[in-house]
Amino acid sequence: MHNDFEINYVLDTNKGQVLMDAPESLTGEPGIDWDDEDATDNLLPIPQITSNEAYDSMDRFAEKQEPAVAEKLIDVLNRRKPFRNFKDKVIELGIEDELNGIPLNKVMQRKPFSIG
Repeated sequence: MHNDFEINYVLDTNKGQVLMDAPESLTGEPGIDWDDEDATDNLLPIPQITSNEAYDSMDRFAEKQEPAVAEKLIDVLNRRKPFRNFKDKVIELGIEDELNGIPLNKVMQRKPFSIG
């Protein structure tokens, strides 16, 4: 986790890659020059959420479930490693399709990857 640095992620729509925009001292490469419009026309910022926001999303999701399912999900949220355990419990219960994009990882380690 890089709490001391401003790290953002962007989607390069031309290359289909997710790029990290961070200080050169962290990555060894220069950050994105947002003043260069030609270089940034194809870049879309990827919104980030905090761990608290992700936890609250999972809690709200759990509360919307049937009582027996909600109890199991809330139980794992109150244990160690709530993000991983929540994901595992959702898969175990077969309700992963209902998440609709709720983030499951406290810290997402993103690296460039190709889309499609």
